[in-house]
Amino acid sequence: MQKKPLILIVCGAVVVFAIILLVVYLAKGGSTDIKDIAAGKNVQELESPTIELSAYPVEETEGSVEISVVASIGGKNEILSITTPDGNTTGYTSDKKFTVKENGEYSFTVRASNGQETTKSINIENIITISADNPYIPDGFSHVDGTEVDTGFVIQDKWGNQYVWVPVETGSLIRTAPSDKYLEDDYTASAFNNSVAKYYGFYIAKYESSKDTVNGIVVSKSVEGEIPWKNVTYDDAFNAARNTATAYNYIGVKTALVNSYAWDTALNWMNNAVTNYSTSRSYGNYSNQILPTGSTESDIVNEITDMAGNLREWTTEKYDEEVLNSGTTTDDTTSTEVSYRVVRGGSATMDKIANSRIGERTDLQDNYWGFRMVLYKE
Repeated sequence: MQKKPLILIVCGAVVVFAIILLVVYLAKGGSTDIKDIAAGKNVQELESPTIELSAYPVEETEGSVEISVVASIGGKNEILSITTPDGNTTGYTSDKKFTVKENGEYSFTVRASNGQETTKSINIENIITISADNPYIPDGFSHVDGTEVDTGFVIQDKWGNQYVWVPVETGSLIRTAPSDKYLEDDYTASAFNNSVAKYYGFYIAKYESSKDTVNGIVVSKSVEGEIPWKNVTYDDAFNAARNTATAYNYIGVKTALVNSYAWDTALNWMNNAVTNYSTSRSYGNYSNQILPTGSTESDIVNEITDMAGNLREWTTEKYDEEVLNSGTTTDDTTSTEVSYRVVRGGSATMDKIANSRIGERTDLQDNYWGFRMVLYKE
């Protein structure tokens, strides 16, 4: 009768001892899996590495996104490698950076010294893909509802100035100069060309320029329903157009006087909407009276107004012709070189086609000469 309690005591002691051993074993990283315990494996040998992925910036961006990869594992194990989406395997690091320029899913694989691997993915979808069909909208501007890329995508600043996106799918602009007497080498045109090659399009003022003054700076406006700025010299037009972005505090974009590339490329695009627009006298205002900007319905193509008529318009294109004004005295003769720039389109008093061009002295002005701007990303 006494042996039974003794046996129970012994059994209980064995159980307690086994529990103590198990607790110690688990505290040292032992596995709770019976097969693993039987194989002598512990948690450290089976533990998988962890990956934390994050991306910056989180808001929409026109540039790249940087993915941060943080890998870790417990115990005495180490991270041996991180395989990035391009297949490159780097050495251990606790904070790997990987830069991407396109939206998509990106996977990273981490391998630890215990032979375990973990793969994790992150989906990037906040990179704005700039293309001819997906124009950038500069800071401070908004898209005008109801306007589309195919028929004239219009943006507007807080002062009401409007510009129309001219898509350039190839990134290459067009020029239709009839001879080598016409030359386009203005520095603003060069910067403009570089921008178009990168962003596949540009903005052209929807309206002929009207005059404004901001903090004492004379600038150009592109608004509807105003008598355009006429009787303006080339230099005044050039400076006002260039100063507009600064005076209005535009961010990341510049304004300039329209150049020959912008004029010809815009006309080419407008011809796709209205056959022979650039070579017909059927569209402009040739009424002998200058009208407020945007008034001539027939001269609104793809949201761009008054390129065929109303005012002829200064461009940065040069006309290569020297004129010598000689003044003779008893002792000497003095000569002065006169610069020529190109005026495009027709006016209220001159039914020239939109594609027409003529060189005019930059120091002259006329009641039927005006200009317009381009706006482009730096």
